[in-house]
Amino acid sequence: MFRDSSFSQYVVAAANHRLAQSASDTDAGDSDVNVRIARGLLLVYEERMTVGPASLTGLCIQSLSTFLSKLQGSNERLLELLRVLENSSSGSLENLAKKQIQRYQAFIVQVLSEDGRMKELVSLAAICTALCSLLNDDGDFVRELHSWVQNLCVQQSLDDSVACKALLTLFFTVNTQAKSGLQVLFDISENIHLQMGTIDEDAESNKRHTYAILNAETVNSGLAVLLEHLQVVLQRLDWVMLLLKRYQAASHTDQVAKLEVGVCRQLGYVVTIFAELSQSRLPRQLSQFTLRLLTKLFNSLAGLTKHYVLLYTHKLGRLCEKFEKLVRLTGTHLTPHIYALITFLQTCEQEQKKKKVKGTSKEVTPSLIFAIEQYEKLIIQLAKKSKINLT
Repeated sequence: MFRDSSFSQYVVAAANHRLAQSASDTDAGDSDVNVRIARGLLLVYEERMTVGPASLTGLCIQSLSTFLSKLQGSNERLLELLRVLENSSSGSLENLAKKQIQRYQAFIVQVLSEDGRMKELVSLAAICTALCSLLNDDGDFVRELHSWVQNLCVQQSLDDSVACKALLTLFFTVNTQAKSGLQVLFDISENIHLQMGTIDEDAESNKRHTYAILNAETVNSGLAVLLEHLQVVLQRLDWVMLLLKRYQAASHTDQVAKLEVGVCRQLGYVVTIFAELSQSRLPRQLSQFTLRLLTKLFNSLAGLTKHYVLLYTHKLGRLCEKFEKLVRLTGTHLTPHIYALITFLQTCEQEQKKKKVKGTSKEVTPSLIFAIEQYEKLIIQLAKKSKINLT
């Protein structure tokens, strides 16, 4: 399309500026121009991705990523864009998204086979992440995409923390779309634990490292992505527990029983994930976020316990068997490690004070301890009412 490199660079930069400035335009004529500019950028990227320069191809795909992100939430404009990108006058939003994702999958494979193209990988992964929201949650395509992204994370050892974050964000997004559960998050937490090292240096482990994407250069970014995703998981669980209260108030017994099992299973996974993280030598910059999420977790556990206390108080039901297992799991696998983590972080703070570095964990430590104590008080109260040993 373009032969002169400097002229190509100028044209692409101008196109990038146009898309960045006018992505929110509602005028039909402007919108049509924008999507055709986007198609031009895609064609330039395809033509030049193997010959470069990287500065040109990187700007092309970054512009596409930025433009696509600005159209999120407007299915009509997304449909218009995808039809132009695919040079098609028809096709559903989902089918067009699938074709586009397949296209970008090939780009990702090409980029990973070469050195110095991590910025492109970041934009390509971001585009795929955005397009995933347009897919059917439980379709075969999503499951195949999940397997493909997982294999990338297992096999690819990256030294770029931003690229690692983008690829893991895509992985977790597809994992949610595929309804594959939280086992993947637990596996990632194990690998993070292995990379960061254990607080208890005498503890032995027979676990092995399975995700090459997590290494000494990228593990902090991996932890940041995991914590962000866990925050979303906990928010969803809070919403489900609100639904549980509504069903209970309306005496929808069957729905209550199903939700109780689901919530306990999800919380069980979250507890095991945080048990791994709580044994890890967490970096200072992420310790506060981790403690905040642990506080939120224990508040959620307390909320579920309170639900059962009310059931026994009003003689409306009994404990779910999975809840008993959840309580024991929390008491044996998580709580002891949290206190060890707090001690570890306090020791680190003392070292930071000597070096005149501001500490990060003391603000949230009392809140976490209070949340644990409130949860344990409710467990004691529930044990008395139910006459079930929950220790």
